[in-house]
Amino acid sequence: MKPIPTRVHGLLDYTTGALFMASPWLLGFASNDAARRVAVGTGIAVIGLSTLTDYEAGLSKRIPMATHLTVDR
Repeated sequence: MKPIPTRVHGLLDYTTGALFMASPWLLGFASNDAARRVAVGTGIAVIGLSTLTDYEAGLSKRIPMATHLTVDR
């Protein structure tokens, strides 16, 4: 499988994180407290990892891309 460019990966990370955080309201399960917390927490974790990764979309570039990919898996 051909890897995607890191610039595209960054865009997908932030989009995925935002969609995870919005999913309880978009998919109608916001009234389920546990499910809402898991979805929002996952979104926060995805965006947090992205901001710390050493790639174009990263803000502080503290986590190597190889580690980011391991967490993604």
